[in-house]
Amino acid sequence: MLRFSFLLLSVLLLYSCSASKISPLTFFKKGNEAMQAQEYKKAIDAYKMAISLDSKQPVYYYNLAVIYYRLELNQAALANLNKALDLDPNFAEAWYNKALTLHRLKEIDSSLYAYEKYKKLAAKQYAPKSYVKQEQKTVKKIEKKAKQHSLPKNFVPIKPTTAQKP
Repeated sequence: MLRFSFLLLSVLLLYSCSASKISPLTFFKKGNEAMQAQEYKKAIDAYKMAISLDSKQPVYYYNLAVIYYRLELNQAALANLNKALDLDPNFAEAWYNKALTLHRLKEIDSSLYAYEKYKKLAAKQYAPKSYVKQEQKTVKKIEKKAKQHSLPKNFVPIKPTTAQKP
């Protein structure tokens, strides 16, 4: 019954959104607000609504993946990161979080591959010299730990993006 109610509510909400021209960006912003408040269920629902209205925005999938990662729903996080990367293969932060998720799933080789993709993209996208030098030091530490198959406990995904890309 609860599932039917949720489905009915989703359909009605979707219909009312199309009738009143509510933008998927509205749901994306609500998702961001809910995530900051650590109201993950609300954030998940909001991002899913944004995706249902516009399934071509990689940042919607990315933020949904960040929540799943925080909830340790690793397969769901990975699926959403893969969808974000299907839509935008140059989404550096998605590669970074994919590396973390794969590491958590003990897929070390795939994790290192994703991290290499992130490093290449990040070097192109985030080029201030001071940042690059600090990043290189950090990368050396991380690579050393990764070779030992144990990343530090404080090694967490980057903050979700609030960029508006529609």
